[in-house]
Amino acid sequence: MHLMLQTEISEIKADFEKSLTQTKHRHQIKHLTKLRNYVSHLALDRLVDELDRIGKEGMTKADCRCVVRSTHGLPCACELVRFQAEGISIPLTAIEPHWKQLSSVPYVEEAVAFDFLPELKHMRQRWIEGSEPERAALVQKMKEFGTASSTRMQEPNDKVKTKGRRSKKQRQADESTKRNPSLFEHELASSANSTVKQQVKKKTLNAKGSIKTSSAKATINSQQSQTADVMRNAPTTPNLPPRWNYLSQLPKPMQTYISSIEDVPGDGHCGYHVVAMKMGLDLESGWKDVRQAMVKELDLNIDFYTKMFDLEIVHKLRKRFDYYGDRDITSDYWLQMPEAGFIIAEAFVTVVVLISRDMNFTFVPSRYPYSQYTRNRLIVMAHVNSSHYVGLTLNPGSPMPPEPPYQFWKRTVTDHSKAWLSMFSDQIAEFEKIMGYVKEQSPVNITLDD
Repeated sequence: MHLMLQTEISEIKADFEKSLTQTKHRHQIKHLTKLRNYVSHLALDRLVDELDRIGKEGMTKADCRCVVRSTHGLPCACELVRFQAEGISIPLTAIEPHWKQLSSVPYVEEAVAFDFLPELKHMRQRWIEGSEPERAALVQKMKEFGTASSTRMQEPNDKVKTKGRRSKKQRQADESTKRNPSLFEHELASSANSTVKQQVKKKTLNAKGSIKTSSAKATINSQQSQTADVMRNAPTTPNLPPRWNYLSQLPKPMQTYISSIEDVPGDGHCGYHVVAMKMGLDLESGWKDVRQAMVKELDLNIDFYTKMFDLEIVHKLRKRFDYYGDRDITSDYWLQMPEAGFIIAEAFVTVVVLISRDMNFTFVPSRYPYSQYTRNRLIVMAHVNSSHYVGLTLNPGSPMPPEPPYQFWKRTVTDHSKAWLSMFSDQIAEFEKIMGYVKEQSPVNITLDD
């Protein structure tokens, strides 16, 4: 008897393995696409028989007595007719769990209440510590998962071509370990190119009227050799994008640490565009969310900012932020530094780094603690062309400017702000070293316009 049971168990296990790994020819129909290798072969055989019976006898929903559903827990004729009419495969949820048990070991599902998932706890913490724009972005992400039809998400139009073998050039490009040149190398290569070309083009006439170059060939070769290493890694495109010209307007010691420059529309809202882009807000309307968040920050914390500035300045700042026109924007509504730097840091609970020829500061929150949820928040922006803001991306571990030296900031320094700054103490020290920075700067209030 024991031997017979062992034989039967072995046969059952073999049937399970076949159902999991093999596909019968008669099961290769579109109605069973979602069931193959997930449901027992015996169940699939019964479904195929039922489908054949529908086709031969012309059975309709009215003729079905739901015998298969009541006795075997499988879709009956009336259900199969509906699936055929809709042109969809039989869903796995329509099959009784008995037919989906393809293992001799019982599966015990560990029931975890949805409300107690650790991911939800992290999301809740982000909601508590987040600003209003960040909460709006979080809600938008949840909509994409819960109610995708209510969002503007669409299936991509372009189909990826997967056929054919990749060419040798494509394989070499994918396997290449060559480092892409930085913006500093682009700028240096461009400058070297223009210098060499100017030397070649300088020409004078000799006594006989023939053309004679004023620069010796050896000089040109010397200049070319000096930039050979840079030119070897830099692209040969002569016309560089306009945003690369912004690099030369920033402090030279910092240029090598800048990995990318992100330009934004120069429509009078450029400073707000940069903040929206760095915080992951909508690229077209995010600047409005930034302005609203800064206005709300002032309204909810009027006592804090009155202590930092004074009430008259707070009212002027609120009027400057509370503007949403898109035409004929005067300088009265442009982003003003350094005041805006403090407010952005508080409103979005983030570090704000400003780099320019006139002002280099790091702004940190005073009312919010440094935590694992906020440690990666960083907005790096630059002021160029005397009237425009752009976003910057720094290499990891790059030097960072010190905190502002203004007395109104020192009046509101807290343990939280000290903790934020302590996390960047080494980077700030490196910045002061490479810039020859003097901490006791003249606290001039410089207004950076769009």
